[in-house]
Amino acid sequence: MGWAEARPGTATAALAALAGLVLAGMAAAAEPAGDTPAPAAAQPGRPAWLVVPAPLPPSAIALAWDTVSGGGMPYPRDSDALAAPAPRGTPAAPVPPFVELQAPPGELAGHWRFHARRGDHPPHAAWRLILPEAPPYVVIAQLYCNDPNGGCEALRRELAWLQAPRPTGAATMDEWLAIITAGPCESGPVRMPPPQFPPRALREEARGSVRVLVAHDACGQVRHASVYQSSRSRDLDRAAVQAARRWRIAPPADSSGPGQAVVTVRFDIEDNYPPEN
Repeated sequence: MGWAEARPGTATAALAALAGLVLAGMAAAAEPAGDTPAPAAAQPGRPAWLVVPAPLPPSAIALAWDTVSGGGMPYPRDSDALAAPAPRGTPAAPVPPFVELQAPPGELAGHWRFHARRGDHPPHAAWRLILPEAPPYVVIAQLYCNDPNGGCEALRRELAWLQAPRPTGAATMDEWLAIITAGPCESGPVRMPPPQFPPRALREEARGSVRVLVAHDACGQVRHASVYQSSRSRDLDRAAVQAARRWRIAPPADSSGPGQAVVTVRFDIEDNYPPEN
C-alpha cells in the first residue's frame, strides 16, 4: 500500500472549493483554532459545551420511537458510537445494541440513538443530540430511559463523556474545532501506520486514493478525521478514516498550536500480494 502527501497549511476555502464540502467558516487548515473562545460553562462538572438534562419520563420513549422511526422496529445493529471511551481507570459498562436515526426538523429533531434488546418494543432507552445552529457551540443530550436493570445510569455515564460531535453547519465550526483540539498534550514521535486493506475490497481488487481531512492538537495527535475526497469505495474510505484517527502527524513547522491537514492514502493491490518468484 502506498500513501503520502500530508498537506498541512492549505486554506479551508480552497479545500472546500476542491472537494465540494460545506467547510465555510473554518480557520485555515493548519492554523491554530484556539483563538475562538469556548462557550461559558453550562453545567458544573461537565464540559462547557455539553448540557445533559434530567432523564425524561419513560412514557416519552414510545412517542419518540413512533415519531422518529415511523413505528417500525429495525433489528438493532452495531454502529460507530458517538460517545468517547470511559476515562482510564473507569470500567466500561456494557451498552445494549442500538439503532441510530436522524429526525427531520420539528419538535423531536436531532440525532437519535435507540437502545433495544431483542424483543423490546418500544426500545427501553433513547437519547438524542440537539446541535446548535448558531454560536455558541452548546450540545444538549436528552435522555429517555426505562431500564430496571440499571442501564439508565450506564447511559448517563456514557453521555457525560460524550465527545464533541461535529456541527451540521458552518456557523459553529470554528468553536467545535477549538474544543476538540484544545487542552494539554504530550509530544511524541510521528506515527502514521497505514490502514489495513479491507478484505472485501481486496477480493474485489478495489484500488484508489482517499484524501482524509484531519484535525490535530498542538502535539500532532489527530482528534478528528473525515473523508475529504472519496476513493469511490466505501470500504477504502472507512479504512483510511479509522486509521487516521489513531495517527500522530508532524505539526506545521510554523505553528505551535492545533490545526488541520489533508493526507492522501493510496490503496494499491500489488502492495498487498507477495512478490512472484
